[in-house]
Amino acid sequence: MVRNAKRLNGPLSGSHVATVDYGVLDDLVGYAVRRAQLRVTEAFDSAFAETGLTTQRFSALVFITRNPGMKQSELAHLMRASAPQISLVLDALIRLRLAERRAVASDRRSHALYASAEGLARLESLERLAREHDQRVTAGLDATERRQLRALLNKVGPNPVST
Repeated sequence: MVRNAKRLNGPLSGSHVATVDYGVLDDLVGYAVRRAQLRVTEAFDSAFAETGLTTQRFSALVFITRNPGMKQSELAHLMRASAPQISLVLDALIRLRLAERRAVASDRRSHALYASAEGLARLESLERLAREHDQRVTAGLDATERRQLRALLNKVGPNPVST
């Protein structure tokens, strides 16, 4: 039994450890997706370290920027996150001066979300950084394979996305 996963320098980063028997896990698509997700997220966090953005924060910023006036509850639904989780993400974006909450006149408990002027100004360079990161983590795939992978992943799960 593996007692200190960090010591192995593998499972925590989504890598395989040669001395560990993974059993049925190696046959499961979900496990392969999760390992890949860990590796991609780790690389994203490294690429975005200086920006203060995590994958969740970046995703929220993109949604807010592309959908001005979106309600916090709508963002939570889109990101499959709880209200407290989204509040933390938004608090961070506001601290970074990338987004702002505005009270909705018709419902004082509801907030509309907007990118700040700084968020709008920085979005293009952040999107470029995200695309560069995506190119790096999929460097072993050509353009056709990248499209195929996205299409195949969209078919996975109980509610597949049509492409």
